[in-house]
Amino acid sequence: MIDFKLIQHKHSFEGITKTFESEFADFAPTEKFVSVEKYFGINVGVVGSATKLAHDGLMAMANDFKGVYVFLEGTKPIYTGISRKVISRIHQHVKGKNHFSASLAFNIGKHKALIEGSDLSNAKRGDISYKEHICPAQKFLLTQNVAFHPMEDDISLYLFEVYCAMRLNTLFMNDFGTH
Repeated sequence: MIDFKLIQHKHSFEGITKTFESEFADFAPTEKFVSVEKYFGINVGVVGSATKLAHDGLMAMANDFKGVYVFLEGTKPIYTGISRKVISRIHQHVKGKNHFSASLAFNIGKHKALIEGSDLSNAKRGDISYKEHICPAQKFLLTQNVAFHPMEDDISLYLFEVYCAMRLNTLFMNDFGTH
């Protein structure tokens, strides 16, 4: 039998989260953001995005990276996410071909349909029309801004996502429910 009392994680919760305030200040998502359309638009692929961002001094190297990202409507944060490949994930949100890859667009489309009076409160993913609900949400996302911040440690990244979502008040779109 394993004595789990002897197994400890190398980091404490306090040790990880004590840097979040300064990490968030460095991230500054409501001040340091880019145009989704310019860097992730229709005729730009993942490699093109990374190249443009690096060329413009917004990334150290022209490579995809693990980290946190925030979509903003103008300067107002609307969604906080994390990914092992942030550039690829932003592309999926704005160009994904289904509700799995374009999950933010799916949620925006679902909420818009609810506001317009469609009873989709108990709708399953297949009940939402890609053409009617997701495509317009993706077009909306293309006209917005996005901020991103690299972060390598998995536990720090997961906790920082929740921290950012709470600090930026994006919990409307970030419900952190299980799938």
